[in-house]
Amino acid sequence: MNLRAMVTYGFTPYEALTTATSLAGETLHEDLGRIAPGMYADLAIVDGDPLTDIKDAANVEQVLVSGWRTPSSP
Repeated sequence: MNLRAMVTYGFTPYEALTTATSLAGETLHEDLGRIAPGMYADLAIVDGDPLTDIKDAANVEQVLVSGWRTPSSP
């Protein structure tokens, strides 16, 4: 819902997604929010393209935590 609101009020989908990921890590001075060696990151696999339609960010198909599929993933 927060990503959708950001886009509704003027952010591009890219800006909304980076605000919730890499920019959050930079702001907190933490190694998180990006997929790169040495970074802490979980990965949500979605059905669709949230860069085209931000609502697709909610269509989570699978979640990887520390490189492993979580038991609660669909």
